[in-house]
Amino acid sequence: MMAAAGMANAGICELSGSYNFEKTHYDPNHSTAKQSVTGSLGYYFWEMTAIEFSYTQGEENQIQPEYNAYQVFRAYGSGLLLTMANKDSAFKPYLKVGGAYIVKDATIYIRNFPEQRAHAEGLAPTAGVGFKYMVNSRFAFKGGFNVQTSPLNQDDTTYDMEAVFGLSFLF
Repeated sequence: MMAAAGMANAGICELSGSYNFEKTHYDPNHSTAKQSVTGSLGYYFWEMTAIEFSYTQGEENQIQPEYNAYQVFRAYGSGLLLTMANKDSAFKPYLKVGGAYIVKDATIYIRNFPEQRAHAEGLAPTAGVGFKYMVNSRFAFKGGFNVQTSPLNQDDTTYDMEAVFGLSFLF
């Protein structure tokens, strides 16, 4: 009976989007600017569980007196999302685990030297926590924190972390 109740609410799709912008000034000569856009499509196959597919595209620009570095990146992700509330709750915390295929291209400009280019790509595990706040039955605000390993440096494991906030539409 409980499985049937969970299956009765299955088949809901969620379309989400978020924009991230960060600008940091360390002093007048050192700064970093980063922006990215993410779109995701989730399919709730049980009341509390969804599979989510996402695409992120962004860029980062570092300005230093010694060099300038410009990087573009793309990530193709998928994950399993487990909601920790029932379908009637307005506040719905969730846990997410999955993976992403990440592509990063960087160009480094050093005065009086030829530009240097670097390319890295690979699979990275991802995990996250977050929440969805339902404004009504079809519209929600979404926020969370994600972490993934970075395929940039194959010798040492590094982590990319992000806080995300966006909008969701359920249909």
